[in-house]
Parts: sequence; structure tokens; C-alpha cells
Amino acid sequence: MCRLLMFTGHLDNAMLRVMLFNQLMLLGQAEGQDDGAGVTDGSTICKSGLVYTAAGLRWLPKLDPKLPWMGHVRKASKGTQRPSYTASHPYYFSESGLIGAHNGFITLTGSAKEGEPDVDSWRALNRLSQLIGPNKEITGHTLNTWISGFGPYSEWAFMLLHKDTAWIVRGTRTMFWMRFADGHIFCTSYNALQLFQNWYHLFWGEGAGLGRIKEMDMHRAVRIGLDNKPVWTTLSAREQVDEIIPERYYELSNGHEQLHLI
Repeated sequence: MCRLLMFTGHLDNAMLRVMLFNQLMLLGQAEGQDDGAGVTDGSTICKSGLVYTAAGLRWLPKLDPKLPWMGHVRKASKGTQRPSYTASHPYYFSESGLIGAHNGFITLTGSAKEGEPDVDSWRALNRLSQLIGPNKEITGHTLNTWISGFGPYSEWAFMLLHKDTAWIVRGTRTMFWMRFADGHIFCTSYNALQLFQNWYHLFWGEGAGLGRIKEMDMHRAVRIGLDNKPVWTTLSAREQVDEIIPERYYELSNGHEQLHLI
């Protein structure tokens, strides 16, 4: 399965941030994730159907170090589209401005229409984009409505960037997180994050604790606010939690630049 990564630290040293993020992406790819890769800061998206090492270090300097960075390395699920630019995450939906990436598989998403990626992740995120529409924010109620439409036996964790808010939404897939310096890292691979923790401590002499969103804590969402602290909430398809209002986190620049790097 794929690996997901969200990096929210506001580091002043742009080269250091590139180094840290690159190390995490390499550790994710090393776990056999070789069917495509992509990164985004919510404004620029760089991705391809090749492995991350084919272009990753060309991508990262294009990202704004003051914004949250999201990364994805892909291992195509059986029956989905083979490696290509269109199949690789993150996906951008112009109707709503949503950017999203996924780990796992979603059942009963239907079949691909002409011109669309034949990937269950894309179809699931497209459904969320339709729920958001052109003028709405993501709320707990939106996420509840969305996940209630997933088919049986679905396994999933999502990372989303929408307008000025970063979201981490997980179901049956365990998510791990680490706090360091002035930010957080969220990652679906414990091994990658643990190796990164050891590497970080070796070079900078700083410890950084690891945390886990346990599998028993179903349907958890994390919203990143202005103070850069994760706000946790439990989502349920049987409850409406409209009071969860995204806080302003960062301003998107004008438009989204899609970089076709092959």
C-alpha cells in the first residue's frame, strides 16, 4: 500500500526543510512504493508515474517552506491504473480547490469514466470535492457524509489540503505522528518515521517523541490551526459535528500550478 506524509513545521531554513522532507520520502519509497510519487504545498503540485528518486529533489525547491507539505509514494492496488502521471497522487479538483491523497482502498466507487484516472482514490476524493462544491469549507459534517458512502471492507487514510486548512483523516489505517522543532509530521509508516527519528536525533541531537492514532480510535480527523497544534476529533457517520470549523492556516497563492514532470 501507499505511504502518506504531511509536514507542517514552519522552518526558517528552507534547505533544512528540503533535507528533512526528502529523507522521509526516501524512507517511504524504500518500503517498495515504486508506482509513482507526488508532493504539494497546497499551491504547487509536482508528481509523476516514476519513483520519487527520479525527480524528487527537483520538486522540493519549488515548494514554499512556509506552507504545509504533503507527500505521497504510490503502490498501485490490484485492479487500479498502472503507474502514470494521472494516476499518481496528490489529486487536484478545480471545482472545489481540494487537494488530496490516499492510502488504502475504497470499495464500491464505481468505474472510471472517459478521461478520468481509473483509481478508487480519485473517485472517492472526487465525491468529497462534489460535497464541498465551489464555495463551502470542509466541516466534520462534510467528512461524516463522505465516509458514510464508502463501501464495505474499505481501508483508508486521507490527507487533504483545502483553502487554508490541512486535514488528516483516517479510518482503519493506523496513522503515526511526531512533534519536532516548531511543527509536526504525520505519516502512515511507523518504520519510516522511527528511522527518521533516529536520523534526526543523530544529526541534530534533539529527541522527538512518536505518537500513534490507534486502530481502535476509528474515524479520527486532525485539523491544523493557526497555532500549528493538531486538533483531534472523532468522526462518526451517525453524528453531525458542524461545530468543527477550520481555522485560517495559510493563504493559497493565485491558482494551482500543475507540473507535468515525467
